[in-house]
Amino acid sequence: MKLVRYNFYILLLFTLLGCSKEKEVVVDKPQLPNPVSAFSIKQVAKDDPFTFEFTNQSKDYTETRWSFGDDSTSSKTSPQHTFLGTGDFTVRLKVLNENGDWAQREEVIKIDAEKLIRFNATKNGTGKLILSYASDIAVKGVIWSKMTDKDKYEQVSDKEKADISIEVGKFETYQLNVKTPKGSQIVVTKMLTDLGIIKDWTNIDNTFRISQDNSSGPDAGEGSKKLIDGDNKTKLFIGGYQPGMYWQFVFYQPQTINGYTITTGNDSPERDPKDWEIQASENGDTWVTLGTVTGYSFGNTPADRNKSVNFTFTNSKPYTHYRYVVKSVSSGSNFQMSEFRLLELPQ
Repeated sequence: MKLVRYNFYILLLFTLLGCSKEKEVVVDKPQLPNPVSAFSIKQVAKDDPFTFEFTNQSKDYTETRWSFGDDSTSSKTSPQHTFLGTGDFTVRLKVLNENGDWAQREEVIKIDAEKLIRFNATKNGTGKLILSYASDIAVKGVIWSKMTDKDKYEQVSDKEKADISIEVGKFETYQLNVKTPKGSQIVVTKMLTDLGIIKDWTNIDNTFRISQDNSSGPDAGEGSKKLIDGDNKTKLFIGGYQPGMYWQFVFYQPQTINGYTITTGNDSPERDPKDWEIQASENGDTWVTLGTVTGYSFGNTPADRNKSVNFTFTNSKPYTHYRYVVKSVSSGSNFQMSEFRLLELPQ
């Protein structure tokens, strides 16, 4: 009887041992060095400023992700890429290791149309110009176009040079579109008179300041920065403006300004300026009046909204300071203007 009971206990012990749960073995991922993202950029050919070779110099990575700032991407280790237009492009390289750790680096590539193509306009008799261009890049074709109505362009030539006519004293806008063998395009737009190219100094080598701004500040949807943003569809609006309100440009070096363009607001013609002055100074303290306009009307019809009007005045002296002083508006106490451009006309 004792032997039977002993065998039963041994059997029970083995059964319990056999049913015990095995411990789970957790395998830790190996500790990997953090990846480092790095790359170099090289323009592939001297006559092609749009195609670049990107050499991956990253460390401790297994996966590569490129983005080129123009909606293009690549997973190649060291890709080559052609940009199809001018502008500023932020190139990013993101690298990852097997654990999913990542690092990113970015560089900005600037492709400036004005530095690639030189737009020329040569006087060819009274009211006549010859348009041409100069460049070191490879060119497949060109198109010369004339602005006909509020940002609409009409082709005038597809030759290297274009003969055009401009009425004496008038401003006209022409555009040069250059296409490269790989399909990249360069667009250069110039305002012209019968004497040649007008230089727009509005956003070049100066600081801009306004004496009275939109109530929400310069960065607001209708703040002062909209006045010089190059977009005729935006505007500056000031509720309860004070007569004598002005904006000014202070140049790093003296410039000879003798013209400007005003683009009206999209609505409410009573907010248009009616009386104003253009003033200049060599030091910001003593001002001289270069031009005065009184009783001007931009018109009250829908066609007069977002309309650009050019003004000129006589000036052959370079100044560092220029300002536009609003004396009065058509009616009421509110002011608006879509765009103001400060110009140097050929003399």
